[in-house]
Amino acid sequence: MTMLTARNGVRQLVNAIEEDSLSRFVESQRAAAAPVVSSNLCEALTRLHNDDVRNNIDMSFRWGTTVALPQDATAGENIRIRSDYFGRVDEVRQELRAVRVTATTYSSARSSI
Repeated sequence: MTMLTARNGVRQLVNAIEEDSLSRFVESQRAAAAPVVSSNLCEALTRLHNDDVRNNIDMSFRWGTTVALPQDATAGENIRIRSDYFGRVDEVRQELRAVRVTATTYSSARSSI
């Protein structure tokens, strides 16, 4: 996963939470040949959160001067994951993990036939 992919994934995840369109977002990730959000990314994000402190996470990405800035990237952009978003991020993690386990289970069962 490149930093650009990580940035795009986190941005899309936060947008889906803010637009209350997580079901559609999860389905798009399930159907994608190369999804930008995985259960592992969601898990990593939730590990940055502390329920006792109820902290927000602000992410920013800086691009090297020798590489052209991607068209969809804004210089100095901050992505904020608010404290109350982390429950939803964990729901996405569980949904995406369930897909992988089901696919693996099916493949294992099929190969033993």
